[in-house]
Amino acid sequence: MKMLEKIDLPMRTLLRWIAVAHMLILTLVVIGAVAYTHVTKRRIANQIAQSLRSEILSGDYRDAILIASTAVGTNFDGIYFERIDGSSAFSVPVRKVTEHGSFTTAALTVGVHFGERAEGSAKLGDLVFVFDRFDLVPEALAVWLLFLLVGLPAYWLAYKAIVKRHAQDLEAKNAFAIARTTTMLAHDIRKPFSMLKMGLTMLGRAADPAGVKATLAKVVPEIDRAMGHVNGMLEDLLEVGSTSTQLIQEPVSPETLIEQTLGDIFRVYPKANVAISYNFGHTHAVNAHVQKVGRVFSNIVGNAVQAMNYKGQIWFATREVVTEGKPFVEFTLGNAGSVIPPENLAKLFDAFFTSGKKGGTGLGLAIAQKVVTAHGGSIWCESSRTVQHPDGEVQFKFTLPIAAGQAVKTTAKLPKHSSEITKDLLAVDEAPGSSLSSPDATELSLEAGIIAIAKAKDRPIRVLVVDDEAIYRSGLASSLSRTPELAAAIVLAEAKDNADGLIKIAGKPDLVITDVDMGHEVDGFDLVTAIRAAGFAGLVCVHSNRMVADDHHTALECGADAFISKPASRAQLLKLVIQAGQRASAVRQGATTKVATSAKPEVLVVDDNIFILEAWEDMLKADATVHMIATQEDLEARLAKDPDFLERLSRSSRTSILTALATMARMSLG
Repeated sequence: MKMLEKIDLPMRTLLRWIAVAHMLILTLVVIGAVAYTHVTKRRIANQIAQSLRSEILSGDYRDAILIASTAVGTNFDGIYFERIDGSSAFSVPVRKVTEHGSFTTAALTVGVHFGERAEGSAKLGDLVFVFDRFDLVPEALAVWLLFLLVGLPAYWLAYKAIVKRHAQDLEAKNAFAIARTTTMLAHDIRKPFSMLKMGLTMLGRAADPAGVKATLAKVVPEIDRAMGHVNGMLEDLLEVGSTSTQLIQEPVSPETLIEQTLGDIFRVYPKANVAISYNFGHTHAVNAHVQKVGRVFSNIVGNAVQAMNYKGQIWFATREVVTEGKPFVEFTLGNAGSVIPPENLAKLFDAFFTSGKKGGTGLGLAIAQKVVTAHGGSIWCESSRTVQHPDGEVQFKFTLPIAAGQAVKTTAKLPKHSSEITKDLLAVDEAPGSSLSSPDATELSLEAGIIAIAKAKDRPIRVLVVDDEAIYRSGLASSLSRTPELAAAIVLAEAKDNADGLIKIAGKPDLVITDVDMGHEVDGFDLVTAIRAAGFAGLVCVHSNRMVADDHHTALECGADAFISKPASRAQLLKLVIQAGQRASAVRQGATTKVATSAKPEVLVVDDNIFILEAWEDMLKADATVHMIATQEDLEARLAKDPDFLERLSRSSRTSILTALATMARMSLG
């Protein structure tokens, strides 16, 4: 059964029950054979006794012996008649019977009476039938053995098939988890660069040193936070891939570890609203690798804050315990307002296991277990709904070794609320100022087009930006309000997540620009699907750092009009605003009609590489309107929205090809 350890507990239990059932069935076959022997023998004995009754009553024992000798055969080993006084009238042994009623030999007794009915008539004596108690057992054992020879190989083959299938499922889950983690890592690595570009755009608008300082105060913490997140993911990947954990242990107070953790966590979530309580029962410092144990605290507390949706209550508790003769400090890190299903508790510490949290790699708790175990401690999780916390509570508990002879010495200041940490981290309003950078001719033309559309509509073009990065939203706002005239032609609303976006869609924007990953159960694709289902007819653009080939197709399938990778160029944003304004102006009989952004030729670029598509767009955007298609499904989705798409392209195909060739020629000559 040791090989059963290769697979998980439910499957091992199932296989063991199959084996038990197999053995039980075989045992029942043997028991059934013995029972059948007795039932059959009694029936035959009653028949023989009925045949001998008349001879016994007449005292003709010679005929009785003859009949008995003929009747017994293979059914019995012997038969004799015992009178009521205990004397034997006759005996017919088929083989010598020395005793009966033992473990191996059985006897059946059938009474013989004077009357036809046994009830109330005098008894003459008993016919005693002697037979081998287990005479059918050899046949039963043969069946048992046959079943064993057939059943065991079948059981083994089933076991091997289940193990193989389980290994394949596990490999597929790991491959999917690794792919998801790689995608998130690519997304998060690109995020600091997108934010840096937006920060530079905002710096370009600063009119004086005070404006630069104010902008940096807003931008630098956001970029630093994004880079810290990337660095944390890289550390997780390196840690989970290492075969051992090298520790540099030193005495440190639990209060210091908690203070550092809370500072790191709530600088990442400056708008969190979390109450914090403490119940300490330790008197010694712990002997720990500060950086690695800090990651354990950060992973658990960060998960708790996200699970509570950034508001609620968390608590810390300690006590000193002795495990296997060694002293430890047991930590409890708990939060209210969330609950973990019992079936997930045993999987929490498996690498790549995640229960659907956006942005979760499934590595944090696996690494936490690895680090705690390397310190000689243990870690576990408890979760339930209680009277005090009806919405549920989650408590992670782990032990770290006590630093011998090191009493607690700490200057840590532990906050009772997250606001005590974040009060100085609130975003600084951007300083007003005029642009210090000059837009190119294309951008000036697009700006003029936006202003003209707004004047023709007699209202500004309404734009809604849905993104969880405040700095990115600010950067987009800065790009779309570079001049007072442009700022008057565009009204921009911001939403930090899907729920906020669904509320602000009531403002009837002409253009919605949404991120994909926003740290919640639903993403930007879900938002697009929801607003289209609600009847929103404006222009929708999905905008993301992600590098997933299917995202472009998924965006179109959900109802988006475009998918643009972050960071978008300013010209791309201005074009989207023009398209949105033209669509809003082109309503005919209650339906919207898509209007081309200019009289430029249209070019269709088909390639499954997103980077190649973006490169073509950058090359051709000055001379043509570029349509990018990554897959056949993208083209079908586009045709479903715009049936005249290919026909319109065919009318300008020669011009499009010439434009593409001319641009490529300029590139090669350059």
